[in-house]
Amino acid sequence: MNFKIILNLIFVVGIAFQLQAQSISTKNIFWVHGLGGDETAWTKASEATALGMGSDFPRRDIDPVQKLTYNAISLNSAAFELDNEMFGSQASEGIENSFVIAHSQGGIVARQLDKLYEEGYSNRKFTGMVTFGSSHGGAQILNNKDLLEDALNSACDLSAGPVAEKTKGFFDERPLIDFFVNETEISNLFSGQICDGLVAAVRKFFFDAYEEPISEEYKVGASGINQLNAFHSPTPIMQFYGTERDDSNGPVIWKTMEYMINSNPNHHPYFTADDEPLVDDMNDKLLEYQAKYEYYNDRMDLMQDYSLGLVPCNWYEWRLSAFLCGLFNDEYWDSKEVRDAYKKGVDWWNSINTKYKVAIGATVIEVDRYSCCAAYLSGNPCYYTTTNPSNCYMNNLTAQVFSTTVVDKPSDGVVLKESAAKYLPNQTHPPVELEHSSHMQMRNDSNTKWALFNLYEGDYGYEFKVERK
Repeated sequence: MNFKIILNLIFVVGIAFQLQAQSISTKNIFWVHGLGGDETAWTKASEATALGMGSDFPRRDIDPVQKLTYNAISLNSAAFELDNEMFGSQASEGIENSFVIAHSQGGIVARQLDKLYEEGYSNRKFTGMVTFGSSHGGAQILNNKDLLEDALNSACDLSAGPVAEKTKGFFDERPLIDFFVNETEISNLFSGQICDGLVAAVRKFFFDAYEEPISEEYKVGASGINQLNAFHSPTPIMQFYGTERDDSNGPVIWKTMEYMINSNPNHHPYFTADDEPLVDDMNDKLLEYQAKYEYYNDRMDLMQDYSLGLVPCNWYEWRLSAFLCGLFNDEYWDSKEVRDAYKKGVDWWNSINTKYKVAIGATVIEVDRYSCCAAYLSGNPCYYTTTNPSNCYMNNLTAQVFSTTVVDKPSDGVVLKESAAKYLPNQTHPPVELEHSSHMQMRNDSNTKWALFNLYEGDYGYEFKVERK
């Protein structure tokens, strides 16, 4: 009799342990978006996790997908709202089986909420954090908004060529109009209107989010991010960072901008986000501007050939042959004006990537040596070079840049590797690189797939292991 009771007890305890194990295996994932995003930011990755994508990305044992949002007023305000959203969607499994997967700014907000939990703000809702492209060391792009503004405004150079081409010869054929209005002022008016429209369009899709008040708190050196990094969290954290590089496929700027002004990673099938469409479009535009420049340069050469080398004509050439100058001189100068206008566009295409990378901190121009010069003397003679400009000042000389070195830093096109991969207390694994993943692309590309697969398998810490279902 006692033996049967013991067997029954063993059976009941076994069932209880089995049920508990099944309960514990189910995880609750909070998906959190970044700056300027919303609850749809992780749509494809979260759906693939819940539904599975075949044998190479099996379905996982998670509660219904929890895609959360928050305001952009301040880090604390965003963290408070995120906590409220978590409270409304908290799974029955409890906090020990809940963790956050956050993109970009979302990772900073999650860390801020984690800090508030430790300070006793409210009951904890998660016990682990996973970040993709979060600027844990601060976002240099937020420190350099003025450089971004300059890069944006320089896009006005793109309108110069098309405007000059459209107005080419217009005033030559209408001398009375030219008498009453200034040709340059009219061209500048048209160019300015096009430029204003271009700037407004780009600003709407890219720059507005960077003006949100919350962004002031995690600039490099900002008190918000400094206080967060001074706090040593006991909560396990795993970091992923992207690296985009200039290569034969195109520059960093267009790979990054693909998902800021051209498309959305979630518009692609699961884990297939590609950054090539905008790169191809921009390369075609550059070739178009180069072709226009060469065409009008050839026109100038042609006018010189037709005029037997007289154009461009000054008073002497006009005296030699008013006929040839009259036929070809205006066309020569009109072609030069259009050629030079398209050259502005060509120069813009060739320089904008460097300007952008300087703004995000991915390109740093370091001064190697200075020339010590006598600015008060005629000709501003320079006498020697030094690595320390103070050596010039102590001799009453001015320091001028003599040589520089360009240093490129790895980034995802928005956040530097050194920031996204910054050492944080309680890392469960060294930060993992997502090679060729730009800042937005990393939410739904092939790297997202294997990063999440390995995460769920427990390769980056048992805290993030999610059983197959």
